[in-house]
Amino acid sequence: MVGSKHLTILILLAALSTFAAAKHDDTLVITKFGPVRGSRANGTVSFLGIPFAQPPVNELRFASPVPPTPWTETLNATEFAPGCPQMCKLPDLMCPDKQSEDCLYLNVYIPDKTPPKGGWPVYVFIHGGSFFEGAGGCVAYNGLQFARAGDLILVNLNYRLGALGWLTHKTEIKGNFGLQDQRLALQWVQDNIQLFGGNKDQVTVGGESAGAMSVISHLVSPLSKGLFHRAIVESGPLSIPFIQYGRDNKYYTQFIEDAQCLDAQNVTECLRSKKLETLVDIQESIVVVPLPQPIHYVLPWMPTYGNEEIPIHPYLAYKNGEMQSKVPLLTGSNREDGRPFIYAAVGFPLDYEAYDLALFALFGTHMFRVAQMYAKYTGEDNRIALQQLATDYLFTCPSRFMAKSFRAQGLPTFTYNFGYGYTSDFWGPYAFCCEGHSCHGVELPFVFDLFAEPSMKYLKRTRSDEELGLHTQSYWIDFVTAKSLDESSVLKPKSQVPWPQFDQQSRVWMNFTDTMPNVTAGFRTEACDMWDEIGYLLWQ
Repeated sequence: MVGSKHLTILILLAALSTFAAAKHDDTLVITKFGPVRGSRANGTVSFLGIPFAQPPVNELRFASPVPPTPWTETLNATEFAPGCPQMCKLPDLMCPDKQSEDCLYLNVYIPDKTPPKGGWPVYVFIHGGSFFEGAGGCVAYNGLQFARAGDLILVNLNYRLGALGWLTHKTEIKGNFGLQDQRLALQWVQDNIQLFGGNKDQVTVGGESAGAMSVISHLVSPLSKGLFHRAIVESGPLSIPFIQYGRDNKYYTQFIEDAQCLDAQNVTECLRSKKLETLVDIQESIVVVPLPQPIHYVLPWMPTYGNEEIPIHPYLAYKNGEMQSKVPLLTGSNREDGRPFIYAAVGFPLDYEAYDLALFALFGTHMFRVAQMYAKYTGEDNRIALQQLATDYLFTCPSRFMAKSFRAQGLPTFTYNFGYGYTSDFWGPYAFCCEGHSCHGVELPFVFDLFAEPSMKYLKRTRSDEELGLHTQSYWIDFVTAKSLDESSVLKPKSQVPWPQFDQQSRVWMNFTDTMPNVTAGFRTEACDMWDEIGYLLWQ
């Protein structure tokens, strides 16, 4: 038998051996929860599939996420973890290769070099997908080029989707589980990113579409305060109705009824007893007629407000200057953000009668004023007018509204509009209406500059695409990595046009329509002035 003194010596020797190995192997990082080993490629070290929560299964289904159980064996973090359960209809580049209810993982990309004093700036990106599809672990959000070009750390993550992430029922199921997943990932960054060479005091959180809507929510949530220091909102639909806590929701009630749990004594336990495949199938096949708002047909799952997570509707928080995180903001939209939603919903040319009915259904007594504003876009196919209207009301004008709100608080604020027509296999099922257009999500391959990433050589592109990718990403990098931002700051990457801040007088936007971005003033002023006056709670 080995004596206690000898046993202590053996443990110390083993620890020293592990430390020495870690010292010479910079792909090995000892996190707060356990060791992870990444892989090196093209000037970047990536750590894929790191758990930031326990698997949200069994008693943790429809419950707040819990930090992961610590581990001692080195985790081989060299491939993406499964995405959260879904039936993904997004372009292939945005869909996970595999799925599991055990899906709460994140990915960390760091430059393959010695970190600077104080650590690298950090960018945490939250993926979109209407809150029911997509994943952080997919090739569209490949962070290799971002980390390498920007000398920063990029983190992206999975969060629960569909009913598993956003279902709420009376006061029994509180919802916002997906939002809590994101917050726990942000907390993981605060607790661990220094171990990867990052600066936990210079964290930017950003997202696109549903990811942007998530950032909009974190900015007004007291529970997220202090977890990030800057924010990027790409095509954030602030005007889409959030779910009001405790208020009856026909769609969610129908989901519970279809799962045969509506009359159960404990609805939560009933839903936990159901097979995962059953729940996913139900949320794909729900039919509710009529829904209170037409938008619920395309976006039924979303954050809930009126609780400790989001105390008041985000629109009202911004309107009243009651953001919990008052941080520098970069926000904007795409020139034809609304196009894929309109053309996917209406598969035929829209005549005047159908167009007028749509305006009445969407805007009620405001329809006449709205019709007058968009009359110049009408003609043989009024989907053109409807997509411009949708782009303005859902994306462009809410972006400007947010910018005005942040600027009024004296916060550094930058606005953009992305109008570059992109032709690529990137569009997937939306190619029929988005080829050559600046549709929803068009900025993503340019922001991530996938054209410069060697592993993405198969992605179809032109020389103009490559040039714009370089220029676009450089502005995002400048926002994330600037040592400080104040009211007089401009974004000016090397050899680029300076990007001045938005203000109430000039209302300056950076315009991404050609290989070299340019500054424009007063973009969509007349339409956005109208929507600001009408307000963004029409569908609540």
